[in-house]
Amino acid sequence: MFKTYRCLFNLASFALCSAAVEAAPPVNAGHLYLNGNIAAASCMADPLGSGNFNIGMGHASFDDIGTFDLPNMQRAVTILIGVVCPAGATGLDTVHMTFRPEIAGSGLDPDEPRLVANTGSASGLGFAIVKSDDTLLDFQAEEAIDAKLKVVGDTATATLEMRIAHIRTGAALIEGNTSGSVPFLLTYE
Repeated sequence: MFKTYRCLFNLASFALCSAAVEAAPPVNAGHLYLNGNIAAASCMADPLGSGNFNIGMGHASFDDIGTFDLPNMQRAVTILIGVVCPAGATGLDTVHMTFRPEIAGSGLDPDEPRLVANTGSASGLGFAIVKSDDTLLDFQAEEAIDAKLKVVGDTATATLEMRIAHIRTGAALIEGNTSGSVPFLLTYE
């Protein structure tokens, strides 16, 4: 038997609680079996090791901004990110770059959660990350940008290729500056 407490809260943050003895709910037991591999690879997404990149999006007009389902790639900015693994890369062949805008950075756009939110003065748009096959990365599907590692000895290198595009969110477009950020994580296999 265990006790369940039922509490009533008021605005002054006082609680009135009553204890009731109830039968324990049914329990299903099991195990979590955890396994994986640890690599000695120490990789950097840029030669300075800061991992921060400033991407200039340039100037765009309303006509240059497509939708998630019909993006305009003419104004998308190409980004090539070099990855260097100076040690411990033996046995690895792929690097994956995943993004977590729902955790940090400017977040997900409230009108189109498949986009990085714009925190600038412009509105009605967000930022999309475009894969090398011209499809937009869907953060909700936890997609990644992938590249094959070129291993020579114990060192590996790769180039992650993507583009960034302004994308309409469905809200009215209002001119102004655009700004946003999104954290990324590199994983290897």
